[in-house]
Amino acid sequence: MEYFEERRVGSWSALKKALTQLREDQVRKDSGSEHRWVFRGQRDANWSISSRLTRECERFDIPKGKRTVWEYRIVREFMRHYPRFGRVRPTSIVEWLAVMQHHGAPTRLIDWTYSFWAAVAFAVEDAKPCEPCAIWALDFDWLHKRIDETLPKEVAPLSHDKRNEPENLRKVFDDGKEPGLFFLNPFSINTRLAVQQGLFLTTRDLSLTFEENLNATLKSSDTSDLSGRFVKVVLDVSLTELKTVLLELHRINLTHRTLFPGFDGFAQDLHNHLALDEFFVGVEDHSIWNWHEGSGLPGG
Repeated sequence: MEYFEERRVGSWSALKKALTQLREDQVRKDSGSEHRWVFRGQRDANWSISSRLTRECERFDIPKGKRTVWEYRIVREFMRHYPRFGRVRPTSIVEWLAVMQHHGAPTRLIDWTYSFWAAVAFAVEDAKPCEPCAIWALDFDWLHKRIDETLPKEVAPLSHDKRNEPENLRKVFDDGKEPGLFFLNPFSINTRLAVQQGLFLTTRDLSLTFEENLNATLKSSDTSDLSGRFVKVVLDVSLTELKTVLLELHRINLTHRTLFPGFDGFAQDLHNHLALDEFFVGVEDHSIWNWHEGSGLPGG
């Protein structure tokens, strides 16, 4: 991907400096006007940016020209079975896609967040020492303007809510199958999207990669304007530093249990507690098999 700038860090303190540098870059670049950044955390720094739908199509060698057909089939199947689970029915295709994404179904949506530290938490969730993970940073306001320049002329001036109306979405995604990117968020926000400060970026042409759709969005941009707009912060840490990052995230309450509210999020968060020695100071050492019936705790 030719547009991004890579910055490598190796500790919690370096991560804080990286965020400070991003903020300073934007203020300096825009003569005192600070743009908003959006972020995406990925466990493997070598992974490209892509939606799960694209990854699954590549996995099963779905021809590029058939991907929208398979997208329709998957959405249709989700809609057919959704009533079995007794949930409130979404009222628009954007809400359907958001609900599917929420439950792990393959969609064209790509998760981003306004929170740098939430992206760090996603990046290190299953990270291993000395195996680099990545936090992508993207100038939201700048990219939004570039996207507006590629939209059908009758859609570009519209508000976010108007753009999400069915007739306008058809123009965006079916108008000559123009490649590009599009920010797509539902009006009704679920709990997970809210606590993650999340938003979705999607490709307009499923037959092309994220990078190819990005290239189409930026094809008319001044090369000098691209500098510092798209940054890949590569986090490469030792075991000691990884534990420090996980501990600091725990202290600011950014863990799997808070980013994925509910019992499953809590249970899945416990695997990283193996790194939190400080969390268990004062807890007696026991085996779970040293159990006394009625005591409530092993060793009790």
